Amino acid sequence: TGVPSGADTLVITAAGFKPDTAIVTVGPGKFYLGNWPSSVGVGDSIPEWIYLLTPNGMTAQTADTVVFTLSSNANLEFRQGGVVISTVTIPAGQTYTAVEFYIKGKAAGTGSVTTSAPNYVPLTQSITVSP
Repeated sequence: TGVPSGADTLVITAAGFKPDTAIVTVGPGKFYLGNWPSSVGVGDSIPEWIYLLTPNGMTAQTADTVVFTLSSNANLEFRQGGVVISTVTIPAGQTYTAVEFYIKGKAAGTGSVTTSAPNYVPLTQSITVSP
């Protein structure tokens, strides 16, 4: 936290070895919902996972446990283990949510969700909820 975004150059040196250089992209991480459908029926549930990405879109592994906040409009809800949830956790050292959660259609119309976590770019997506 508190680190400005951008590219940085690292030069690694050790006695007896030639130096090496690496370009590192610094910035907030990204993520995506891995099974996001175009529609869901009222009362139907679809399994979902969150996958982590680096700032430049490559697969990432978290160094620390990350708790994502899940919010939706009245047409959808997030569920896990048969109960409504508002957060999901990716444990340290993982690249995605190890335990799936579900999006469930509640009312016909357009369902929208926003998923966010500290140090990650928030994600808002929409889906058609059919009767």
